[in-house]
Amino acid sequence: MLRIRVLDSAEQAKAYYIKAYYTEGQELPGLWMGQGAKRLGLSGHVGNEAFARLCDNLHPLTGEQLTPRMMKNRRVGYDFNFNAPKSFSLAYFYLRDERMMQVYRQAVQMTVEAMEERIGTRVRVGDRNRDENRFTQNLIGAELIHLTGRPVDGIPDPHVHSHIVVFNATWDDVERKWKAAQFGDTKKMADRFQAIFLSHLATGLAEI
Repeated sequence: MLRIRVLDSAEQAKAYYIKAYYTEGQELPGLWMGQGAKRLGLSGHVGNEAFARLCDNLHPLTGEQLTPRMMKNRRVGYDFNFNAPKSFSLAYFYLRDERMMQVYRQAVQMTVEAMEERIGTRVRVGDRNRDENRFTQNLIGAELIHLTGRPVDGIPDPHVHSHIVVFNATWDDVERKWKAAQFGDTKKMADRFQAIFLSHLATGLAEI
């Protein structure tokens, strides 16, 4: 299942994700995703300092302002929450076959790549009344992964899921600068991306 949630507070995003996935420890290290992340020089495991800077609309390595507008209540981005089917979570819990986890993460990765093709930005340059979008096809994503759900009566439930935090910034190759991202097409196609994720997961599991 794919759930999409708006992140509209930098402080809340840092408090929740950094506390849940760094301070209290991760079961698996998360990874940077997207062509936008590569352009920023981000690769490998997600670090809390770079994550926190992106929440504040700052370059993750230099600390400089990223996109032109720095509004007080700016949208941080979106949380694309991928949930494996319960049958998968239970099978992985008992078998601990790491091939299953590799297939799961690859299914998420391939779905995020498909989503990236629909990322765009608003175009206003050259005409004050101009208001249209163009595809940029790059995103800055941070994978944060858990193997269990929140404990009930102190007992965690097997629940493999990933939070893909996609920040509100995309590189506009025409204007040669970072700008706020447009996620409209991605949100409208949520059901399709969920089907893509489940298809990749099923195909990969069948192969192993």
